[in-house]
Amino acid sequence: MVTVVYGHEVFGHVDHVPGLFFVATRFVHAWFVPVWPTGSFLLLEGTAGPDGQLRGFPIPRSAKSVALTYLNYLLVAAIFASIVPLLELTDRDHPPGAGFEPWRLAALLLAVAAAAVLFLVYRASARLARPTLARALELGGVAGIAAETVRGHFSRAYPD
Repeated sequence: MVTVVYGHEVFGHVDHVPGLFFVATRFVHAWFVPVWPTGSFLLLEGTAGPDGQLRGFPIPRSAKSVALTYLNYLLVAAIFASIVPLLELTDRDHPPGAGFEPWRLAALLLAVAAAAVLFLVYRASARLARPTLARALELGGVAGIAAETVRGHFSRAYPD
């Protein structure tokens, strides 16, 4: 019998201003893989209650949060898919002295390169999650945080 893990979970943390807030989207999930977005929220840092839930505000669905959630899951799946051939290419049943097979080395290098490129793209996607100053100020207004406070946290977090 197969146990199905499903429910609601928050994914896609974007527009993060450290020390203040971030945007996340609640998804219906199956085995913790996001299936369908049900709503986005502006969540305030440091407001967790005894149940561990952060205080926040519902906001219109964040396309950035939804898109980055799916992109990250696709990239992780692609990284694993590019690693699977390595298991076959490093076949230990290959008899010693059976001769060198250049295609095996080429395929191995290609699989490693693909995994490395996909990992770098995954890491670069974190930069896409950053807010602009205008977006940070807009979200700060939703939360009732003074513009100067948002500017200060933003400039410390993103000096460039």
